Amino acid sequence: MSARRVSKISISRKPNASSSQNRVEGLIAASLDQNGLGYTYGLRKGDLLIEIDGISVPNLFQFQRALEEHEMGKPLQLTFLRYDTRNSQVDRESIQVPPDRIGKVERIEKADSWFGIEVGGITNDIADRLGVSIDGGVVVEKVASGSPAAEAGLVPSDLIISTNQIPVQTIGDFRRLRHSLQNEPSVLFRIRRGNQMGDVMLGEQAGKEGKKRGWGL
Repeated sequence: MSARRVSKISISRKPNASSSQNRVEGLIAASLDQNGLGYTYGLRKGDLLIEIDGISVPNLFQFQRALEEHEMGKPLQLTFLRYDTRNSQVDRESIQVPPDRIGKVERIEKADSWFGIEVGGITNDIADRLGVSIDGGVVVEKVASGSPAAEAGLVPSDLIISTNQIPVQTIGDFRRLRHSLQNEPSVLFRIRRGNQMGDVMLGEQAGKEGKKRGWGL
């Protein structure tokens, strides 16, 4: 059974519209699949989802981003508001979905190989170890032997900051760019390794422009 916490929040029937303190943003559960994870673990139609793993989700973009940044192997915590018509109060509830039930979420934590690179999102542990923010790029987890990335010198723990000069903040950004650039013969990656930054061209132009630029290694 999932862990569940409930707390009561008193609300005014006529909140001051000019006060931002009275505003709560989130996503309304307009409809729910009764066989889906949300319904199974306690979400109901009309609930207002406000946080995932403590990250605010005022819109669909932040919702997807919070899912992408969820650390694999840990329960997924959902926090939502539910209006109680019996006492005109709002219940703030938190539920946890066990790791073995969130395979679909875990799968988007990694991106398939591209030029021999496999990447993952920056978890809190990685961010602390490397001294970066969790939206500071994506981390290289594997580099296939003999691949363009390996020949260019990329190694696990390198951070990809941008592709073709387009910033990469999360694994979702990386996946979207990989999809849009998949037919490009060459792609320029901005790499961070420790305190050093450099550009790496992978693909057909790598040999012409140099496999590494600006590394100083």
